[in-house]
Amino acid sequence: MAQHLLLGMVGPLGLVLGAPVTLLLRTLPRPHAPKLGRLISSSPVHALTRPVVALILSSGGLVLLYLTPVNVLSTQRSWAHLLVHVHLVLAGALFAWVIAGPDPAPGRASVRTRLIVLGISVAIRASVGQLLYAGLLTRVHEPINEMRSRRPPDVLRWRHRRAAPGACSASHLTAHLT
Repeated sequence: MAQHLLLGMVGPLGLVLGAPVTLLLRTLPRPHAPKLGRLISSSPVHALTRPVVALILSSGGLVLLYLTPVNVLSTQRSWAHLLVHVHLVLAGALFAWVIAGPDPAPGRASVRTRLIVLGISVAIRASVGQLLYAGLLTRVHEPINEMRSRRPPDVLRWRHRRAAPGACSASHLTAHLT
């Protein structure tokens, strides 16, 4: 699930904030830049860049993934797993572009509308997260007993190791700060 979080929210936001359309418009040869401008202004792109459509594709995909058998299918079939990841990246990038993207978008909604849609998205994601945490209505089958019996990886047991000479450990710092 951490992978899905990174693919669906963190990665697309980084991609969108890099302003790839503006960069592409500035670097394309002169005859090709107007074609990209016409593509961005086309009616299919205009329909996709409405905040509600981006919300449905992004948060609706999340609900579909975790509250239906799609997640089980994606763990059993590699093509479904790849399709889920592609959807997470594309839907996340579209949502980030519509809500906070610096690139030009056809008929960009008002800030008020974008903030309302963002709030709805936060509520949907929080609700799905709570359902996952509670194990209610979800189709995610994690081996809870196995997860509880696992020892933490070596990386998490850093405080039991000796620090290199001259190195300062976090426990050493917190002991001096308190």
